[in-house]
This record gives sequence, C-alpha cells and structure tokens, in this order.
Amino acid sequence: TFVLKETNEPIGYGGFFDISDNRTESEIGYGIIKEFWGQGYVSEAVRKISDFGFENMALKRIIGRVEPGNIPSAHILEKLGYQDEGVRKNDEQARGQSFDMTIWAKVIT
Repeated sequence: TFVLKETNEPIGYGGFFDISDNRTESEIGYGIIKEFWGQGYVSEAVRKISDFGFENMALKRIIGRVEPGNIPSAHILEKLGYQDEGVRKNDEQARGQSFDMTIWAKVIT
C-alpha cells in the first residue's frame, strides 16, 4: 500500500505479480487514487519496488503491462529505464472484453 508520509493515508498500491517459476522475472503492477495522479508518488513507488526486486529478490527482468492509451503510466516506466517491447494483442481479459497491452521491460544483466 502506498501511503502519504505526512498522514499515513493510503493512496494506492503496488507490488509484484506472476513471479516466474525460476524466480528471475516478475510483473510489476500499481495504481493510485485519481486525486494523487501527476504528483510523483507513483514514480517514487515504482522506482522503490523495482529496486527491491533487483536488489533483494535477485530478479533479472521486470515487466509492466500498460493499456496502449495509458500514456502517463507508460511515461513512468520509460522514465525509470523500462523499454517498450511492443503490443500483445488480446493480452488482458476483463469485464467480458479483451484488451491489448503494451509490454514494458527492464532487464538487469
């Protein structure tokens, strides 16, 4: 859970999902309450989550799946060194629909 340092108020969430069987790759996911968008909270959290994955979990690759129209989320991942690997067609199933997702990845060698 992401919380404001000043008030300890919860404002979002984030973490790893779908850790690979060999524990070297995982997906990062996150979300934040709309009123806190654009204030740098997600960038700070995604940086810390990514660093934790590489430094403490020995991950070699972290991916983020972003809906193609979600420019702010894509920008955060790009700013933090994730690379655009392209679009997976019908990658996400939700609300009875299929959605394309852009795959962003950061790899440590």
